[in-house]
Amino acid sequence: MHHRLVLGASHGVPAGLVDRPCFQRLVASVCTGSVGAVFCIEASRLARNGRDWHHLIDLCALVGALLVDTDGVYEPRLTNDRLLLGLKGTMSEHELSLMQQRGLAARDSKGRALRSSGHAVSALADRPSSPRATRPG
Repeated sequence: MHHRLVLGASHGVPAGLVDRPCFQRLVASVCTGSVGAVFCIEASRLARNGRDWHHLIDLCALVGALLVDTDGVYEPRLTNDRLLLGLKGTMSEHELSLMQQRGLAARDSKGRALRSSGHAVSALADRPSSPRATRPG
C-alpha cells in the first residue's frame, strides 16, 4: 500500500519568520522511514535554506529515500547525486541573495528619486501623530 503526504501550507513564507510544520512533518516522515521518495517542483527550494536542505539530503541518504524534482531522480547515497543536490541548494541560496539585493537596490533607487523630486520619503511623515507621541515626557 502506498501513502502520499502532500505538503504546501508554508508556500510563500520566508524561512526563519515562522515555524514550518509541513517541512517538519516531512523531515519526521523521512526519519521514520515511511517516505521512500520526496517529490517536489524544485527540490532545493523545498527546505528554504542551506542548513535545512543539507540536513534533508543527509536524512534521505540515511534511510534510502530518493529526492525527485523536475530535473531528475536523485539517490542521496551516491556521491555524484549528493554533489548535484548540494549545488542545487547553493544555487538556490545565491538566487535568493540576488533577488534580495535587487529588491534593496530598487527600494534605494526609488527613495533617491522621491527625495530629488521633493516628495516625503518616510511613511511615518504621512501618518498622523499617535497619542503616545503627544504625551508629555
